[in-house]
Amino acid sequence: MTSMLRKLPILIFAGALLVVTGCGPAAPAAVPTPAPVALTHLIVAYSNISPTITPLWTAKQTGLYEKHGLDVDLQYVASATSVAAVVSGQMQLATVGLSEVLGAIAGGADLVVVANQVPAYTYIFEVAPGIQSAADLKGKAIGISRTGSSSDIGTRVVLRKFGLDPDKDVNLVQTGSVTDRAAAMKSGALQGSVAAPPETLAVERLGWHPLFDLSALQLPAVTLGLVVQRSYRDTHQATVQAYVDALVEGIARVRSDRALAYELLKSNMNIESDEDLSATYDYYTRPELMPALPYPRPEQFADTLDILGKSNEKLAQLDVAPLLDTSFIKSAEDRGIGK
Repeated sequence: MTSMLRKLPILIFAGALLVVTGCGPAAPAAVPTPAPVALTHLIVAYSNISPTITPLWTAKQTGLYEKHGLDVDLQYVASATSVAAVVSGQMQLATVGLSEVLGAIAGGADLVVVANQVPAYTYIFEVAPGIQSAADLKGKAIGISRTGSSSDIGTRVVLRKFGLDPDKDVNLVQTGSVTDRAAAMKSGALQGSVAAPPETLAVERLGWHPLFDLSALQLPAVTLGLVVQRSYRDTHQATVQAYVDALVEGIARVRSDRALAYELLKSNMNIESDEDLSATYDYYTRPELMPALPYPRPEQFADTLDILGKSNEKLAQLDVAPLLDTSFIKSAEDRGIGK
């Protein structure tokens, strides 16, 4: 042992013996941990608490926004207010009924539609016991959320399709939100109304029954879309693209992950029964109501412009094509987002 120590360099530090056992290369310096990439903050409104919002809830729940470099603050805001918030710059994007967006554009707002997430009416026309045909609706109280809304336009379109004049043959009653409309149906204040699962299931347990399924009629619609102010779109192309990418991935995840969608419907809409969850999920994930690639197209606006144009000359003459930007969905498609 003594002979071994003689062969090793010996250093003395403050009385302590240090034996240097080798002269190999020094240990590499620790590699510093890279600083986290800053996420772009966005405030995004959605205008209805509905299964149509499940792709947004999914993107938030599963980290899809963060995956695409975004810190998204999702806020539930009523339709007219959410559009105004985008116009003012308080919010950067809004998922909202596009009929409300057209009204804002007619009033001078410079908005661009980058997606039409629900290009069909998400409604079943439910009627009270004793009503068996469209003719039986004459003189009856029919519920809508408010004049100019998607529920109003959908109701008018389907009534006309079956030979009724919505302004003369029935009494259209504005009830407010989907929840308020369902409550009015249950109370007997209405004899007919458009609704959708899970509200339809609740009123059918009271004896109501479906007269028409608007989604099956393949009527063009702009029930829910993504809108941004043109100036923000022009100066934040990459941010808008990142959001659209997350949205497309969210749609794909909803359509492939029933268990996750059930969890989100339970937590956000208080749907508890397996029967209601299954019916709601199956209804809203059909391709006509939740397309994998939600392109906005001019023909989807035809009925909305026709109806709103009767009371607004600017909308009657509006060319919607310049208001639609399909480039973000096209880019997502070209890069295989959501596959």
